[in-house]
Amino acid sequence: KLVLGYEPEEVLGRTPFDFMPHEEAARVRAGFAAIAVRRTPFHDLDNINVRKDGTLCHVQTHCTPIIGADGVLTGYRGVDRDITDRKLDEMALRESESRFRGLF
Repeated sequence: KLVLGYEPEEVLGRTPFDFMPHEEAARVRAGFAAIAVRRTPFHDLDNINVRKDGTLCHVQTHCTPIIGADGVLTGYRGVDRDITDRKLDEMALRESESRFRGLF
């Protein structure tokens, strides 16, 4: 299943940041820079992406570094999980709690 709706040939040569809104790409890129320097795996990195149809998709990213034989970091390999429904549920719960507090 293609989370963002793009075919493999449409993502070749692009970075994950190319699929994020500008502000989100800047936020994630800043956090990712520190991860890349340490060359460590990362888990549960929540970020927002733009689907091919233009809608927003909340994803959780898990990645492992790819280290070449020469010890140089060549990239990361990972998986994104669509957590949009969970994020929408969390927002609805916060709004409901806020309305409830407003009643009392």
